[in-house]
Amino acid sequence: MPYVAKFGEDAGNTHEARLGIEKIARGILQIWRFVSHVRRGFLPTEQLHQDVAGLVVTLDPWITMARGRHKNAMDLAINFAAEADPNIAEADRVPVAICSIEDLEWATARIDFTAFAKLVEGASKHDRSGWHWPGLLNDVAQDAQPVKR
Repeated sequence: MPYVAKFGEDAGNTHEARLGIEKIARGILQIWRFVSHVRRGFLPTEQLHQDVAGLVVTLDPWITMARGRHKNAMDLAINFAAEADPNIAEADRVPVAICSIEDLEWATARIDFTAFAKLVEGASKHDRSGWHWPGLLNDVAQDAQPVKR
């Protein structure tokens, strides 16, 4: 994606930025479709945790660097879901965090799975979207156990 679409003054309104948000929204849709298929019994060997949250990983942090892009992607995913599969219920629309591969690598190299799950859950909330994961970890999982290298 061009620099201006990521960081420019009107970045969120460029054609390239809209295309990028659409791709993220389609990733969110895939998570919701999976949850829906599990709920409807299409995947009988799969079970979901009661606090399930999804995670979309990007190659760079452009979507998390401006407030509102997470919400835009979620809203667009709701529209895509209505068009793609009307059987995706509201309950299937689990919260979805969006992070860069850098944040994912940072987290998995430093914390255990319990803290990672809290981190994803925290990052999936609209009021925390766009937070840098090291700062978010301090907010949601102060008791995080470091992993041994």
